[in-house]
Amino acid sequence: MVDLTNKAFRHPTAGRLYPGRDFTANEISYPANWLELATEADLAAHNITVSYDITITDADRVQEEKYQERELLRKEQIDAIHLALGRYLDEFEQTIFNIRRECVALTSLLHEPSNHLIHQRLMQVVFNHRSMTADNLFRIYEGLVGEIVKDQQMKISNETKEAIVGSLRSGSSPKIAVNSLQPD
Repeated sequence: MVDLTNKAFRHPTAGRLYPGRDFTANEISYPANWLELATEADLAAHNITVSYDITITDADRVQEEKYQERELLRKEQIDAIHLALGRYLDEFEQTIFNIRRECVALTSLLHEPSNHLIHQRLMQVVFNHRSMTADNLFRIYEGLVGEIVKDQQMKISNETKEAIVGSLRSGSSPKIAVNSLQPD
């Protein structure tokens, strides 16, 4: 490995190279730690010269300004991606919470009031099990809602049935008010 102290690294097409930064030269992308790991032979093979002259030229300043602009833009883009991902995850978790809650409520619809809370707690155990992934919960929810919509004893208008079935087919399951799905 090459001693990096007080040395300037240059490549004919990439310009000045800085330890700890990735760079591209001759259509080859080098990782950020390449200079730290390279030997004298590696540097010579890749046409990288080493100099004790660490003077910064005008070309180096321009290159550094471009690098700083790219880094700032990259940081802003990464921050925006992280923010959007965080919002997506929050919404996804809230959707799963609502689906889980609706599954518990739908499976507890027909129980006697004296057993209703016990049954809901038991269903919480079932629907909060780690094997209940989002996909499993959505499929169970669709099945429960589908069975309730098909049940002749339920007081659901044809218009509401069509809306529920349409949204289930499109994959955008609505939040159904459980109290509107009471049997006759």
